[in-house]
Amino acid sequence: MDLCGSGAALSASGEGTAGPVFIQQPADTLFPEESAVTKLMLRCRALANPPATYSWLLNDVEIEISKTYSLIGGDLVIEGVNKERDAGMYQCLAKNPIGIAMSRKASLQFVHLEPFPSETRNTVKIRRNQGVFLLCNYPAHFPGLYYQWFLNDLPNIIPTDHRRFISQTTGNLYIARVEPEDAGHYSCLVHSSSIGRRFERKSVNSAVTQLIIREGRSMGRYSPSMRLQLPSVTTVLVGDTVNLECFALGNPVPRITWQRLNRGLPGKARRSAAGAILDIPNAQRSDEGTYSCRASSRQGNVTSESRLVVEARPEWRKEISLKEVDVGSRLVWICEAWAWPAPTYEWLKNGELLELEIENVTLSDSGMYQCVALNKHGEVLSNAELRVLSLPPEFNVQLTRRAVQAVRGGVAQMPCSPRAAPRPIISWSRGTELLHGNDKMTVLEDGTLIIRDLTRTDGGNYTCFAENVLGKANETFLLQIREPTKITLQPSNSNVIVGRTTILRCHASRDPSLDLGFLWLFHGRPIDLEEEIDHYGRIEGEEYAGDLEIRDVQLAHAGEYTCVARTIVDNTSATAKLIVRGPPGPPGGVMVENVTSTTSTITWSRGSSNHSPITSYNIQVRTPHLADGEWMTAKTDPQVIEGNVERAVVLELRPWLQYKFRVIATNIQGQGEPSQPSRPIWTKGAGIVPMAREYLYGDLFGYKVAFRMNSQAAWTIAIVPNAGTTRYVHHNASNESYASFEVKVLAFNRHGEGPYSQIAFVHSAEDDHNFRAHPPTKLETGFCNCVCPSVCPCVSRP
Repeated sequence: MDLCGSGAALSASGEGTAGPVFIQQPADTLFPEESAVTKLMLRCRALANPPATYSWLLNDVEIEISKTYSLIGGDLVIEGVNKERDAGMYQCLAKNPIGIAMSRKASLQFVHLEPFPSETRNTVKIRRNQGVFLLCNYPAHFPGLYYQWFLNDLPNIIPTDHRRFISQTTGNLYIARVEPEDAGHYSCLVHSSSIGRRFERKSVNSAVTQLIIREGRSMGRYSPSMRLQLPSVTTVLVGDTVNLECFALGNPVPRITWQRLNRGLPGKARRSAAGAILDIPNAQRSDEGTYSCRASSRQGNVTSESRLVVEARPEWRKEISLKEVDVGSRLVWICEAWAWPAPTYEWLKNGELLELEIENVTLSDSGMYQCVALNKHGEVLSNAELRVLSLPPEFNVQLTRRAVQAVRGGVAQMPCSPRAAPRPIISWSRGTELLHGNDKMTVLEDGTLIIRDLTRTDGGNYTCFAENVLGKANETFLLQIREPTKITLQPSNSNVIVGRTTILRCHASRDPSLDLGFLWLFHGRPIDLEEEIDHYGRIEGEEYAGDLEIRDVQLAHAGEYTCVARTIVDNTSATAKLIVRGPPGPPGGVMVENVTSTTSTITWSRGSSNHSPITSYNIQVRTPHLADGEWMTAKTDPQVIEGNVERAVVLELRPWLQYKFRVIATNIQGQGEPSQPSRPIWTKGAGIVPMAREYLYGDLFGYKVAFRMNSQAAWTIAIVPNAGTTRYVHHNASNESYASFEVKVLAFNRHGEGPYSQIAFVHSAEDDHNFRAHPPTKLETGFCNCVCPSVCPCVSRP
């Protein structure tokens, strides 16, 4: 932090006056030399009371107001803008009786682009596959240019690719390896910078350079040659975009890569023009380093390096502002700017350069001050007024005697803060007795009198005396001693059941001359009885009572309540805890383990008992077939899950089905909130799976029966489309009597197929003489609403 000497800003003066403070300052301006516009305005405006008058400097010389230079308010209007007369640095001065403030310096520069020389350019002759670069030799200009090249005629603009590159630094055209189609007449086309909608961009092109490719043997392979190298140092300003360019000639065409030595490239870095350009937007100090461009091919490689330095114009960290100091005091005024390189500082008073050191401020030091921070990239100014105060002590009170109330046994504070400059000497008396600091009384640095351990005898008149070189004044205080406020009936710790009403008692005594009020806090936060009227209310009664009624008590109302009894002089408090008993909170951490086709083990952790022991738990299950929000009570082992148990087995689950589980705790107050559902699980498959009617859902529900004789490899598939079918009969006269079959069944609907049941073994009908004649042998499979045939009689006699 830099201590910019002393002083800064506006002057000491009467009430309501203020020196000039800029709200609009001139900006750097570009103006085209050949523009049809002939008038230019530079802006300047400052707030001041009385209003400011304005003048301007050009290159540090005051401008004479005339037809050429005129003022509109603080704005400078230039008629018939002329480069030779008007180019330079402009500065606005704002002045009123308080002082002078100077604006930042702003440049006026003229945009120009001269034509190319008309001289004929030399012809360039090279062999095929040889590299070449053509010079633009751009004309005089300001500011920068944008470069293009065209071949033979416009608009045949040459594109940038891996073989050809147009540098926006040199303007030159580089061809890494010449091809036959490159022969022709080349011209460099340059465009001036655009400076706004009012002024058009200007373009000029060079004379022609003819490129001839010699006949005969072409150029063989050769290693890369760096023709566009990086500068040894690249300097940019914070926030600018870094543009690094490099390009090499060679056969084969070299490949260009980039790196930052010892560190990776910034994540925001962008490559373009087939890698020949590396852009780093919004440059920061963290982007500094040494950047390397590498051009490589099978014939070799070559590199070029540049050290990137990021610098910055000055920016304020701490500006100066209006300052009031007493006459005769020491002034320290601080302004601080950030810049790189680090800034230097200058101080100005009323527009004049000043080395400011003020140990003993006088009235003549009043005025407008400016702190200037500058480095090679620019400067910033901060301006403010210094008001030097000089007046005798004066107490701003309407009454000759001020009353101060304090309680017996407490502390009294009587401030003595007159308006005075220079700072007055403060003393205190009680009656005719001059008071001195001791264990009971202390006079603070700001003049405040502190009296501790008050008794009735400490009441009375106390007088503060203030004196400086310009005069003296005094102020008298009447100290009144009151009885302290006390809690006479404290709220008691209590408990209540959810939904009931309870009352917290609080009574207090106070000095008869004072009004008493009550405030209740819940966990230290004041209770708003109007906003929370549904649950909180005060009980009307004695003036010394502040009882709090809590209605329809909820679990959230449990906690610490504080009753505060207060007067304008003091306050006191008492605290009690309220316990709310209610149903248990939700159990936590529901886990599912040991899943089989019909059972699973459920574990959980205890939730809050809410001050009533948990007596039991019950487990609920949910499957995808239930309606939203519907849960069923599960059968468990143990059948009754007691409150000290945190593990149970759920019974009678169905195979092949998805389940979720949750746990609910119960105590004497009732059933609590359920736990969060467990993660979904699937029960394992089973050989016998009765398909209950509630599972016969979905479009196109049906069954697929697969069977084969034990001696066969292929399965025969039969479709049973009716969900209500309980039997499938397969007729085949060629089957042997009592032949053994393997059978498996699955269910399906529009969304797909379920899993196959386990394989069951069945037999065709017996050809026995004990049976009466019947049709040819047949295989009968009974479903009886089941997925697996073995749940029903799977062999049927006629």
